[in-house]
Amino acid sequence: MNVRISRSLGMVAVLYFTANFNAQNTKTDTLPKEQKIEEVVMIGYGTQKKSNVTGAISSIKASDIEAIPAGKPEQVLQGRAAGVNVISNSGQPGSSATIRVRGVTSYSSNNDPLWVVDGIVVDGIGWLSQSDIESIEVLKDGASSAIYGVSAARGVILVTTKKGKKGKLTLSY
Repeated sequence: MNVRISRSLGMVAVLYFTANFNAQNTKTDTLPKEQKIEEVVMIGYGTQKKSNVTGAISSIKASDIEAIPAGKPEQVLQGRAAGVNVISNSGQPGSSATIRVRGVTSYSSNNDPLWVVDGIVVDGIGWLSQSDIESIEVLKDGASSAIYGVSAARGVILVTTKKGKKGKLTLSY
């Protein structure tokens, strides 16, 4: 439709148009069927079956740790965990050892692995008694950095200490 509108000076013209629109807003949400969780896997500060782990892990159990005559608990890893280098700094009893899990990762920074004792990040386990350790797990691959961040690039050593158990009191001396 073509319309010509003219006005003279001083006149005001007001145009008014009306339009009708039909709109419909429909949103449909569908929820999937309820599914039960078959298996819960806790990583990082928890536990899971070793068969379910896809990463490179070395484990040392309490029975193996107690059978090893070592002066310091970190020396237990020597020859027991594949891919872990334990270097004695000196031959003096009680001296600490240098541990490299993935080799030298930096020439200017710290190359020590990340130590986690019972879920707490610590600087080492030289203060811990060897007889108090229940197990040691060494995480050696890149998947551990997804759990622990950039500090895990040097490897992660998880130490679980022994806990009290229900039952009769037993003493060994």
